[in-house]
Parts: sequence; C-alpha cells; structure tokens
Amino acid sequence: MKPLTRRHKKKEFNLTPAVRTALEAGRDIFGAFDHLSPAAVERELDKLWKIHGAEVLAVYIARFPTQRPDLWWKHDAPARRPAIAEYDGNDFAAFERARKRQRAEEVSLLVRYGLLTREEQRGFEAPGG
Repeated sequence: MKPLTRRHKKKEFNLTPAVRTALEAGRDIFGAFDHLSPAAVERELDKLWKIHGAEVLAVYIARFPTQRPDLWWKHDAPARRPAIAEYDGNDFAAFERARKRQRAEEVSLLVRYGLLTREEQRGFEAPGG
C-alpha cells in the first residue's frame, strides 16, 4: 500500500472552526487544544500552520484585506512584523493610534515585498482606473 503523502494527510485533518480560529489568531482562543500545555499548543499550531497555512491565509485575506494572521508573520513573512509603539496601557485612544501606525507599517511591508493579492491591490486603485 502506498504511504499517504502530505497532500492526503492534509485532507484527512478537518479544520474545525475552533482550530481555524486558533490558526488565524496564533493562539488557542476557544480551547481546541485545552488538553495541551501552552508550549505544546504553540508547537501544534506551528505544525498545523505548515500544513494548512496557505488555506487559512487565503480565507483570512478575503475577510481582512491587507492584514495577515499572526502565524503568517511568524513563519512566512519576509521581514519581522512591525512592532506596536509603546502606549499607556490605560489609554485606549493611545492604543488605537499605536495600532493604526503599526498597521500602516504592515501594509507598507506587504507593498514593498509585492505581497498584496490582486484584490487587495484593487482596493488601492483610484475610482475610474
């Protein structure tokens, strides 16, 4: 009997909504891996990202254009993710400003490396061409 290839193994694993969310968030939000230690969860997510990352990324980009999941930044980004600037932890408006600057730097990085999808690029085009 022929051994299963990676492609076949990928189809065997059903990405439940909780696992897909964990891959998108880079952490186990809904307890899909609550039987594992935090370090084991991180290893499992890293392993699953290598198998399902492209699929998760495509869906994520369709939902959140010009954004990328945390595990993409960890494993696939061509450069380190821009850090969020320091802010007073009690000032939500300051957090929003810092996050907005970080997002602008992330988009700049995606543009610089030619990583925007055609759909994302169309979002930057001026109306009428």
